Amino acid sequence: MSRYREAHPAVWLVRHSLIAGTHSVEVRHVGLGMTRRIADPLEWIEGSHLFPMERPIDTARDAAPVV
Repeated sequence: MSRYREAHPAVWLVRHSLIAGTHSVEVRHVGLGMTRRIADPLEWIEGSHLFPMERPIDTARDAAPVV
């Protein structure tokens, strides 16, 4: 991670947030610890990694404050 920060310092000036599906295999594959290091805040919404298509209204409501 530190090499990436050194090569791309401006990227780390932006606050990263993530809305993840509660049943997302992808988030668990990466690991919750790493996900939390990168994303703050981390919000959960019912569904898989395809939750934006499964629950578009809920996704839009939850994403509005961080956009």
